[in-house]
Amino acid sequence: MKRIIQEPLIHFLLSGVIIFCIYSWSANETDKHRKIIIDDAQLAHLSGIWELQWKRPPSQKELQKLIEEYVEQEVYYREALNMNLDHDDEVIKRRLSQKMRFLSNTFSTLADPPTDERLKAYLRENEEQYQRPPTYSFLQVPFTYDHHSNPEEVANKLLQQHKTSKQEDHLVHTGDPLFIPKEFVAADTIQINKTMGGAIVTSLSDAPLGQWFGPIQSGLGYHLIYIKEKTPATLPDFHDIRNQLERDYVYDTEKMGRKMIYEKFKENYDIIITSDQYQELLGDISLQHTAQ
Repeated sequence: MKRIIQEPLIHFLLSGVIIFCIYSWSANETDKHRKIIIDDAQLAHLSGIWELQWKRPPSQKELQKLIEEYVEQEVYYREALNMNLDHDDEVIKRRLSQKMRFLSNTFSTLADPPTDERLKAYLRENEEQYQRPPTYSFLQVPFTYDHHSNPEEVANKLLQQHKTSKQEDHLVHTGDPLFIPKEFVAADTIQINKTMGGAIVTSLSDAPLGQWFGPIQSGLGYHLIYIKEKTPATLPDFHDIRNQLERDYVYDTEKMGRKMIYEKFKENYDIIITSDQYQELLGDISLQHTAQ
């Protein structure tokens, strides 16, 4: 027994218990009316979490265990706050910051709910974002470096020979074999860009219908092109994209509201950066900073 009493670890533990008791006593003296209230809402919350996990309501014994665990957590949590243990804890800071962002998002959505009127106005302000891209039905005849030392020249000569012809079949059987199709039907600009490249898409937007033109360079070679049909970019019906509009509206509203709330909160603080070493690097970062 004497040996145990002389152990340094025991002394450390006893000191810790004494400190906790003294702190708890002093805290109770200054605040005798602290209460942990477990009402119907809290019980429903505890039961709901249990039922979500176990797919059944808790028994009386299980509910009693949940209450005991909740009280233990609450006691430790409040005592930790009283002892300032949350100070400079990065995990706690991050978690509380996330909660404040969540509250900001909730306030923004409640202030500006996504009604049809607001979503239609949002669509008018962002029409380009929701437009369906133009589509093209066209023929293309490729000329590649695998078959010609100067494919552009070969394509150009062939085009000049048939320049006056408006018959699409005059050139469709010429050109070199390539892994992409010779005919595209109602292909949108995204698909064409992925298959042939942006230069082809640009040329299609300004080219005439029913006439061979080119040669247009792509990453694959040079192409002669014959456009059969164009469909301009169109705006979908509101009801067809309402769900997408609502998601985007809520996201943008929360983002804007969060920024406004943050800027308002930030007015309550003086942001001071004391650094000579990084002052030149920091420059003007829209914060109040003072170098010492």
